[in-house]
Amino acid sequence: MAKITELERWWTPSQVQGYTGYSRQGVLDFAREGRMRAAFVGKAHKEHGRGMYVYDPESVEEFVKKHGYGKSGPKKAEER
Repeated sequence: MAKITELERWWTPSQVQGYTGYSRQGVLDFAREGRMRAAFVGKAHKEHGRGMYVYDPESVEEFVKKHGYGKSGPKKAEER
């Protein structure tokens, strides 16, 4: 389990999507399937959930090295 201080540097789904070029749904699926190290933070409620996954940047980089970028490719740092 990650410590709160560690989670502060982790990426949001939008940041992962921009870095990897994968769709938002793809990024969420990778977290749920355990293909990227992620933690769910916030409330989990099926009707109006406000929680989200945050992703370990090192895990995201390892994933890209192994599987490559998604169809849209990576965005430039200033576009993220």
